[in-house]
Amino acid sequence: MDSNTSEILKSIENTKKIIAKLQIDDGFLPAEYAILDYQNDQLKEVILNGNPL
Repeated sequence: MDSNTSEILKSIENTKKIIAKLQIDDGFLPAEYAILDYQNDQLKEVILNGNPL
């Protein structure tokens, strides 16, 4: 894994940590943040395992 890929994965994890802090009572996440969290998961999957389709 090259350094750019490592930096992207680190950035995704940092973004997910920030999103987790935005949760409202009982883990509810506003839709915009939930979508961003999902997109981050998808991007990480593509980086690690190639195209998921």
